[in-house]
Amino acid sequence: MKTWVKLYSEINRDPALYRLDPMHRLIFFHCLALAGEIDHKDQDGRDTGALGTLEDIAFRIRYEEDLTREAISALIKQGMAYIEEDIVFLTNYTKRQSPAPSETREAWRERKRKLREGQRQDTGQLNDPALPEKVGDERLGELRALLQQRGVEVKSLVEAGLYQQLIKSAGTELFEAAVDEAARASNSGKVTYNFLRGIVERCQREGKLPGEWGPAPPAPQPAAMAMRRDGTPAPTRWHNPITGEDESL
Repeated sequence: MKTWVKLYSEINRDPALYRLDPMHRLIFFHCLALAGEIDHKDQDGRDTGALGTLEDIAFRIRYEEDLTREAISALIKQGMAYIEEDIVFLTNYTKRQSPAPSETREAWRERKRKLREGQRQDTGQLNDPALPEKVGDERLGELRALLQQRGVEVKSLVEAGLYQQLIKSAGTELFEAAVDEAARASNSGKVTYNFLRGIVERCQREGKLPGEWGPAPPAPQPAAMAMRRDGTPAPTRWHNPITGEDESL
């Protein structure tokens, strides 16, 4: 079933359509939509424009049978429809509704690809650092060799593009130092992109290599506990006899 059919702008100057009664003209448009809904194909896979019998057409487009018969007769008179073995067909539906050679799936995909690239160029997204760079086979091999030497596994072209951007941003020296730090700090010994990126960003933020980082800030200590004169801990809660609840001092 088609969800849409082509409607050509020449209908505004088509004499055959103009000579139709307005109601018959409206029924023609319903029949055009019905042909798309039925979407009947011949043995070669081409659209036929079959509508069914007159009774079927009347039922499916929700018009009275007599009015539908009048409209179909008017369409046949204008050469816009014909009947074959009790089945009504729209004339020229095959030629008008079948996809042109340029509408093949491959051509459609290529046009969509070019359209997306044009939109990205218009919005400046081709150079957006948030997008992974495209990596060719040769560059992918170089990246994999470099990363595998440092114990990093590259699983896909997208991941390779992310690593390539990270190397370009950090520089080889910082990147290799970050890989060593990630392998040392990881419990499993495996290096992931997000963990490695976090190390690189900290190095760039502090302006230091991993080995030059200062000590981690001390963990917050609990507040000192109040003590009695005899050295025993003072109570931190008391029982309020009015409310009947324990409250903090």
